[in-house]
Amino acid sequence: YKPVLKWSVDCFFSVPGLTTMVIVTHKDWISETSDLFSGSPFKDRIIVTPGGKQRQDSCRLGLLALNDASDAPVLIHDAARPWVTSNLVTSVLNIVRTGHCVIPIVKATDSIVSIDSGIVQSYPDRSNIGYVQTPQGFPLDLIRDLHLEVFNAGQGEFTDDGSLALSRGYPVLTVDGESSNRKITHKDDSPDI
Repeated sequence: YKPVLKWSVDCFFSVPGLTTMVIVTHKDWISETSDLFSGSPFKDRIIVTPGGKQRQDSCRLGLLALNDASDAPVLIHDAARPWVTSNLVTSVLNIVRTGHCVIPIVKATDSIVSIDSGIVQSYPDRSNIGYVQTPQGFPLDLIRDLHLEVFNAGQGEFTDDGSLALSRGYPVLTVDGESSNRKITHKDDSPDI
């Protein structure tokens, strides 16, 4: 048995250059989460910190736990994506090291519809549609400042960090995601790892 979280952590630490990992978890699970890595060779490079009510709050709190240089690249990943690969992590890291914001996407292959009250309104051109994944990469100072800005202004919920950067006028580049990098969201998504 290997907890879902450990799959992602092990993958990230297999990529050269990772110095610190912040794991954001529920305040009641801090000790249990820390214990998962007590025997790990990289336990001294993991910070476990409490999250917030929403994803956006947890990202902000995780970023505030980092003491790295302001120009350090940071990757933000959903632990509910245990099938992430070192190749994808490296692809994102290589782009963010050039100072850009970057997200992995998988091109849409199914037809996509826009709906309103259960009625189809349109079929957007799927050649310009992609499904967003994590890890997403950003210069640390940029994404931390953006999170603090929207928090201090009491502004909206962003579904991911790429949408936050884009909403503030920063270009967001893409890399090819991986269809295997799916997210555990529903009971039927349970891992076969």
